[in-house]
Amino acid sequence: MIQKIKKNLSRIRRSLFNSNKADWYCKFLTKEDCVFAGNESGLRIEYNNYKETVRWLISHNNKFPWIYNPKEIKSAEKYNHLYLSLKYNDAIIGYIKIAVAAKVYIVDYEDDIALKNDEAFIYDTFILPDFRGKQLGSFILCNILSKLRTDGILFVFCHIPEWNKASSRLYQNMGFKRISNVRYLRLFNFRYFSNRPDFVKETGRRLFTNV
Repeated sequence: MIQKIKKNLSRIRRSLFNSNKADWYCKFLTKEDCVFAGNESGLRIEYNNYKETVRWLISHNNKFPWIYNPKEIKSAEKYNHLYLSLKYNDAIIGYIKIAVAAKVYIVDYEDDIALKNDEAFIYDTFILPDFRGKQLGSFILCNILSKLRTDGILFVFCHIPEWNKASSRLYQNMGFKRISNVRYLRLFNFRYFSNRPDFVKETGRRLFTNV
């Protein structure tokens, strides 16, 4: 009963007010980006596994509530996002969600943002706790970056909350460069960005094209 009350109060608060801060990162893809081939230990990545991955998200939603958001899923279906699953001995142990040259619903911003034809946006990477610390994040990220480059994507963006130090290290180790810190605030219907996402993306593109 107490937990239900807390959830309802939290839902009411979010309907009136929302605030968050995150760092934006960008990577320019080149032919020299790393590639991990198949792994004999039972690991494999499935590229065309959207429906199974969504079912997995739903089944794990109670334990990890942030991995499934109905508006995010609706946007992913509409714009044909890539939901790659990482499997170990045929069981899903992680995933990565990617929007390519379309629009992406960012939960933190409660809205879609548009992507250019040569842009992709990674908006969620997850590995089950029992499998962390084994460089599996690098494994799945290297593979998808190689695929995106082959498909004609040049710029890959992501935004990572300030508290998520592990993800920040992972993406920086993979060659992503920090562009900006963005603060989002909504009070009733008033929305404020300390730096607009479209401007941040242009800053990221210039960071690499001006080198």
